[in-house]
Amino acid sequence: MEVKFWGEIGEGVNDMIDIYSNSFEDTKPEQVLEMITKHVTYKGFSGVKYVGESGDVLEFAYGYTSFPGQYYHEKIAAQLTDKEIHQWLTDCFEFVELAVEPARRKKGIGRLLHDELLQTVNHTTSILTTSIDNVPAIELYRQSGWQVVKEHAVVIPEVPLLLVMGKELRYS
Repeated sequence: MEVKFWGEIGEGVNDMIDIYSNSFEDTKPEQVLEMITKHVTYKGFSGVKYVGESGDVLEFAYGYTSFPGQYYHEKIAAQLTDKEIHQWLTDCFEFVELAVEPARRKKGIGRLLHDELLQTVNHTTSILTTSIDNVPAIELYRQSGWQVVKEHAVVIPEVPLLLVMGKELRYS
């Protein structure tokens, strides 16, 4: 098994759709494909996948450069003060997805993908959101140097409250 980088839709996308659907409740495969297909076109996209010996994708993570005008960038910015926007979103990598099959969690794979992905980016900060009750993810991120930027954020009204977390990557 090994970590591979990816940057376009191709081999393994069906595995990624299955992993995402197994990892996050209430997801529809066609929506996951649409989301990934859109995100790989964003400037600064970077993805990593954990691949089995037969070539099947077992877990994956990805993100992209955050820009004003992007849907999620604007949703996060609406939750922050001007000072926080300047601090966290000026030169930012949005850590968008980390999907690990539920049966394979707590084995260090999520941390490995997290670390490998952030090694590929050249930004001063990274930002992510996770649900406020996703304790395993929050602990993983805290142990990896992330800090809470905003608690109980209403990023998308029809989605449960989120935690906005930020990580300083490089100092300019």
